[in-house]
Amino acid sequence: MSLWAVHEPYGGPEALKRFVDRAHELGLGVVLDVVHNHLGPSGNYLPVFGPYFTDTHQTPWAPR
Repeated sequence: MSLWAVHEPYGGPEALKRFVDRAHELGLGVVLDVVHNHLGPSGNYLPVFGPYFTDTHQTPWAPR
């Protein structure tokens, strides 16, 4: 999995390209709202890179 890839269930990169091209044909701009720090329980590698989290607060996203 690539953190920067278009989510495959949404059609992947080619579907995004078609969407943007069609929107531009219709005179519409496209703004991608990308949030890179939303990691769930699987793929949560942030603790490997530093002590960013504590056990003070618990979330449904995974420990720490």
